[in-house]
Amino acid sequence: MKKIIFFSILAFIIVCVCVGTGVGQKLDPKVIKKDSLLKVKLLKKGFDANYIRISGKRSEWINDILPLSAKNSTHIFGQAIDIFVGDVNKDGNRNAQDIQLIISCLEEIERENPALVGGLGTYLTEGFFSRKMVHFDVRGTKARWNK
Repeated sequence: MKKIIFFSILAFIIVCVCVGTGVGQKLDPKVIKKDSLLKVKLLKKGFDANYIRISGKRSEWINDILPLSAKNSTHIFGQAIDIFVGDVNKDGNRNAQDIQLIISCLEEIERENPALVGGLGTYLTEGFFSRKMVHFDVRGTKARWNK
């Protein structure tokens, strides 16, 4: 019974996230550029751009029900993207090394493109799915957490 409840809640969250987090909604051109630069940088360094965008612009009501979201999240304004990180370094594992490569590339992108400075966060202390996620945004000021 507990498994059924767990998977029902998980399915509800996934549906809510997919419906309310950017599908067909407009993202800030700066965050789109940052995402594109991340893919290019990873490939130029010989890595795979092995990540999936799981959240972009989202409505306030979706933001309010997500357990890890901030009250005035940059997602509400279309200035943020959350990604689920895969095996970026091609070692056959999805782990903290892959997350660190993504972080390193995003830090380089911000140094090279000051107009794209923003938040960069991980959720390494949270649940299974969250530990594989990276948040980045273009809020205009540098913010970091859980790196």
